[in-house]
Amino acid sequence: MQVGLILRAMGFNNSTRIYLAAGDLFGGERFMKPFRALFPHLENHSSVDPADELAENTQGLLGSAVDYMVCLLSDIFMPTYDGPSNFANNLLGHPLYYGFRTTIRPDRKALAPIFIDREKGRTAGFEETVRQAMFKTNLGGPHKR
Repeated sequence: MQVGLILRAMGFNNSTRIYLAAGDLFGGERFMKPFRALFPHLENHSSVDPADELAENTQGLLGSAVDYMVCLLSDIFMPTYDGPSNFANNLLGHPLYYGFRTTIRPDRKALAPIFIDREKGRTAGFEETVRQAMFKTNLGGPHKR
C-alpha cells in the first residue's frame, strides 16, 4: 500500500499501468486489494500471457525473464525491495550504459517517519511531504538510468 501512496503523491493516477514483477507477495491478496483500488491497471507476468505458457513453466524461469524484460523496457522502474536483490541491481545497472529510462528509488529513511505519522492519524500534508522527501535527493527522485 505504501508504494501506491508514494506513486499517488508523485502524481500518478488510476489510469497508470503498473507492472508488478514478483512472485507471491507476503500477505497476498490482503495487501494487493488496496493497491489495486488505487491502480486498477495492475499487471504481472501471469496476466500478460494468454497462452498459459508461463503457468506450464515449472521452474518459473520464463516468468522471471518476462519480469526482467518488461521492467527493463518500462518507462519508469521503481524497486520496492531494498535488500540484496540481483534483479533490481541488474535492472538499475543494465540500462546505465544506454542512458535511457527513468528510475525511482524511494528514500526509505526519509519516508519512514512520514508513514509512521500517517499511521498515527496525522494525514494533513501527507502527499506534499512525500513529494518533498522523494524529490529531495537523487536517491528518491526520478532520474535517468
